[in-house]
Amino acid sequence: MKIIISEAGLSTLTLAFPLAGAKRFKRVTPSASVASGGMIPAHSAGPVLCLLLAMVFLPALRADAISPPAPVKPGPVMKVGDSWKFDDGLTITFLEVVSDTRRYVTAETPKGRPDRRVRGNAGVLLRIEAGNQEPKTIRLNTIANPDYFVIAENEFPEGVAGIPKSYSISIHKLLPEASKRGSLRAQGAYRMRLSVLVAL
Repeated sequence: MKIIISEAGLSTLTLAFPLAGAKRFKRVTPSASVASGGMIPAHSAGPVLCLLLAMVFLPALRADAISPPAPVKPGPVMKVGDSWKFDDGLTITFLEVVSDTRRYVTAETPKGRPDRRVRGNAGVLLRIEAGNQEPKTIRLNTIANPDYFVIAENEFPEGVAGIPKSYSISIHKLLPEASKRGSLRAQGAYRMRLSVLVAL
């Protein structure tokens, strides 16, 4: 639909509707009624124009407002000893799995079907290299606290204030997911993917 204001200004307002399967528009004649898209008197052109704009733009704005945030894509699969350069400001190295009590627990559901779930927690050591800061060694857990770590890209000099770019790092998945005994495996058996959220 096109909204056309005549050369006389807001004295008339004409609506033109596209023809199906065509690139040209059909202009409604001045004799047509307002309901069918004809000429609109100047005193009512403003409210009608606002209504038309609201009909066009509000649905799109509402869709944006309720749309869920885009999912975070996890990083690459890492073995112990691997490093991941997330961007120019952040590099993460997978140092070690220091504990792993995750094990499978099977319980019966009310319907008599076995329900196999993972219980326990695993902890890993990571080396974080961010911007102009000294490298840091941190521990992250799959379930227990701390299960995420936040670090700024750069530290500001003394006397300088601001909101720096920051990273929030967490474990997306650590495989193998669990064992029958709930004990630490050989370091070479582990594979991990991290998630990083960026706040600008």
